[in-house]
Amino acid sequence: MESLLQLLLILQGTLFGQIMFLSSTIISWVCNLYLSTLNKEKIQQQLLFKMLKVGRMSRFELSTRPTATVFATLVLRPHPEVFPA
Repeated sequence: MESLLQLLLILQGTLFGQIMFLSSTIISWVCNLYLSTLNKEKIQQQLLFKMLKVGRMSRFELSTRPTATVFATLVLRPHPEVFPA
């Protein structure tokens, strides 16, 4: 807070400099406020799905990490028809 007061109390040279400093500070605050209200996770998810061209997805909730590990192993194993042993 003290550094902000020092910045505001120190003369910025000219009236134009003071106006530019205050306007850039206000614009920065408004931009940060706007970005903090966005649902960033949903936007990132939409961009990822769009880039990967993914259609419908299923969501699974597993109770423990070992269960999740076994599930991931079984889902990601190669199909026997595609990669015969």
